[in-house]
Amino acid sequence: MKTDRRTSIALLGMGALAGCSGPVGRAVGGTAKAQSAGGIARIWATGGTASMSGMASYPDPFASGIREACSLTCEQILGPCYAPQAPLRQDISEGEPGIPLRMAFQLVNQADCAPMAGCEVEIWHTNHSGHYSAEDVQGGDFCTSDDAHAEASYFHRGRAISDEEGKVIFDSCFPGWYSSRAVHVHVIVRLPAHAGERDPANMQTVTQLYFPEDMTTQIHQDVAGYADRGQPQTSLSRDMVTRSVGGAEAFTFEVMQMEDGAMLASKTISLAEDESCGARGFGGGFGGGFRGGFGRRPRGS
Repeated sequence: MKTDRRTSIALLGMGALAGCSGPVGRAVGGTAKAQSAGGIARIWATGGTASMSGMASYPDPFASGIREACSLTCEQILGPCYAPQAPLRQDISEGEPGIPLRMAFQLVNQADCAPMAGCEVEIWHTNHSGHYSAEDVQGGDFCTSDDAHAEASYFHRGRAISDEEGKVIFDSCFPGWYSSRAVHVHVIVRLPAHAGERDPANMQTVTQLYFPEDMTTQIHQDVAGYADRGQPQTSLSRDMVTRSVGGAEAFTFEVMQMEDGAMLASKTISLAEDESCGARGFGGGFGGGFRGGFGRRPRGS
């Protein structure tokens, strides 16, 4: 399989997950009650990854296999808040508070849905306050809002290499929001020949992932830390990036709640050879970098 940086991805939800109104179990640590769209009371743990007491019993969301065709989905922009020093690690939280979140990915070949080992997945997202971390973040003050803690940290950034089944896991916390964007997670995938390269110009593909909007609304209504900031100012349908790729549906995690109150979000990433599609003309297209136009976020946004 070629390693052209224009390699694109398909992101497929897994039918094995129960979705937004998944089972509710006991919560540990700090907790907050929310109400699901289906009327089921949800108790979310709020102690960060330290609250993930039931990790050994978390299900494999890919155990039942891929139930859909590995159809190609367009790339999205890199965005301004990439930082080049993300370490190899599973827990990327650095002790940040918030709803504990496990993100599970499986990488497959688009041609035959076969697992792809040795690929590098790099992710980054904001903390519950809507700040990105890292002093060397490309977007500078726009990303950190001059927050000293964010600039001195590398929270919610990390890399991992897919195993023989093409699987990668990260433990983190549910992200916050900032002006002009819906809640999202950035993802870069590099094929084995480019794994470990930190230059964004050598990335294989880049995209962004989102969460079910009714669940996001509930969290920002009822969960301490998230509710303090109120509801996101931008919905998925009005987000400037999702609009550039025809909506968020193909890029939305499948989500279920674990018995310890943690969240499990999963996506299959399907890598295609010699095919690409993306939001051309927006931020450089095909995973292009920041081109300005956002301005500076207010402190604390």
